[in-house]
Amino acid sequence: MDRSPFLDGWRGESVNIMAVVRLHKRRSAPTLQAKLLGHTHLGHVNHEDARLFKDPRGRVYVYLALPMGAPPKRAVINTASRVLVHCDAQVTTCDVTLGFPRFLFYSDSMAMDKNWVPWNGTTLMSYSHYGTLGPHSVFDWKSYDEPEPHTGFDAVADHPIFQLLEERYGKLLHLSGGTPAILEPGGRSFLAVGHVRAHPGCFHPEATPAWLHPSVGLGQTARTHGSELAEAIAAAQGEESGGLAALAGLIGPTWSQGVKTTCAALVRAGNTSQKQSQLREAFLFRHLEDVGVHYPLEYAFFFYRFSATPPYNITHLSHGFIPDTGQPASHHTGIVFPIGLERLGSDDSEYLITYGESDQASRVLTMSAADVDAMLQPLDDWMREPESYTVCALQCAGDVAEGHGDDGAEADHADTSGTVGLRAMGRGTTLGGARRRRKRAAGVQGQGGAGAGAQAEAGAGAGAGGAVGIARARRLLGRGQH
Repeated sequence: MDRSPFLDGWRGESVNIMAVVRLHKRRSAPTLQAKLLGHTHLGHVNHEDARLFKDPRGRVYVYLALPMGAPPKRAVINTASRVLVHCDAQVTTCDVTLGFPRFLFYSDSMAMDKNWVPWNGTTLMSYSHYGTLGPHSVFDWKSYDEPEPHTGFDAVADHPIFQLLEERYGKLLHLSGGTPAILEPGGRSFLAVGHVRAHPGCFHPEATPAWLHPSVGLGQTARTHGSELAEAIAAAQGEESGGLAALAGLIGPTWSQGVKTTCAALVRAGNTSQKQSQLREAFLFRHLEDVGVHYPLEYAFFFYRFSATPPYNITHLSHGFIPDTGQPASHHTGIVFPIGLERLGSDDSEYLITYGESDQASRVLTMSAADVDAMLQPLDDWMREPESYTVCALQCAGDVAEGHGDDGAEADHADTSGTVGLRAMGRGTTLGGARRRRKRAAGVQGQGGAGAGAQAEAGAGAGAGGAVGIARARRLLGRGQH
């Protein structure tokens, strides 16, 4: 990857590609195969945060937040569009087009309302309350051919944990929507992956707020501003070794030893006003001998489960997690965004999660259903220890490789060549230590937006069926290198 678009102020070209990809996995093989069947360019209009889902008739739609205007007068409109796929008789090549957008009208929608959550196979959709996730508020559009305008919600399910998290964390930690929700086996609940937006001072001492450790003098030592940061980045790109040395010099000595970098530490130290603070500028951070440039926020994933019957109570929530790719600090920008969720395997024993990284790359992660279930905790448990909420690095193993889409292969439902585990992320450490090789899979990718998920063309699983996505075509060349 080249540098993340946020370093260019998102002033580059908005390139969007919609693609049809077949995903499958042989039984007992650790490799998830991906074959490109067809693609089309969508032009230079940015399609942000796309989510693929199916309506009750099994037709594939994509939820899009379409941007209008430019900062500071920027807004988005929420839409749903048909994804039309036409394949040859052998399903070896496919054409894909995007239908006309249908406006999802909500009278109280704010200018930047987005990240709504479609429920796969239904006309229901969750509204994202930024910061608290809940109360769980639900629209029923009745039909995506002609969505019914809304002046309110069709169902609302509250729980005191949402208000408690807002009181404890303020803007230091936000929970919001991410992937579409999919029905779990048994039909009693839905599962989805949300996204966490956290103050990077929860994890990187270089971004620690001055009010937590006044003697640090964050403004003078750890963060670089304006032209100084731009010059340092340019130097790092122009001359690899000298540039990194220049970046490291701007960070200064290891002043941060002893500074606790957890969200709980910020919560305990800050008052109500301080907990409303947000970092507004990129910052430099160091891990071992490498230096990275970090977005002003830290993004992560979390799982949540909610009831499939009204009023659709959210019942379980997981800690936050970040895919651990083993890349150096210079590749960690703090931006990972979950977009797609699908069951994998004939026995639904795995989940496939697609996500965008650094607003540039579309990636795929598989996890066993047992690991996902173990991560979910009842909301009542969170009521007892709300400050225990944290974000971990998820160590990954296995491959995603280009394949030929052998239709005769059986769908695999075994472990993907390694155990999924959680490792605490914090105290100034960044992501590292994975054992994963992978090649770029398909998703939705536009400059300024993240990758969208693979959606099976036939059946509930993404095992041997065709998958639809939108991606910026790039190749991942081996173990964590680009």
